[in-house]
Amino acid sequence: MDDVEDNSELRRGEPVAHTIYGVPQTINTANYVYFQAIQELLKLQHDSSDKKSDDREKEKGKGKEDLIGLVTEELLNLHRGQGLDLFWRDSLVCPTEEEYVHMVLGSKSSSRITLYHRSYISARKARSG
Repeated sequence: MDDVEDNSELRRGEPVAHTIYGVPQTINTANYVYFQAIQELLKLQHDSSDKKSDDREKEKGKGKEDLIGLVTEELLNLHRGQGLDLFWRDSLVCPTEEEYVHMVLGSKSSSRITLYHRSYISARKARSG
């Protein structure tokens, strides 16, 4: 992202990503990698919390962890769909109807709906439990 923001052309003597793939694809991919990192950190946190001896403390933080995990998962889905959309546009590839429907319903637009729904359910469980 720094190279995009600084409008750099080279990094360590090599062309930067946005000069090869374009700004939209570079931003989408950089964001995707950020969310992947969060997902990996949540896995590490979950693994370490499994080793805790106090079950009440584990349950106390579980609602927040689940909510952050599901938001991260849906943001990854959203960026996968956007990546496909950008790829098809920039490479002048016309997806099949099946590919397009899968992208829209499986990744991009439905992620927002799924995110709102899953967040609501998770928040309700966290409050009541």
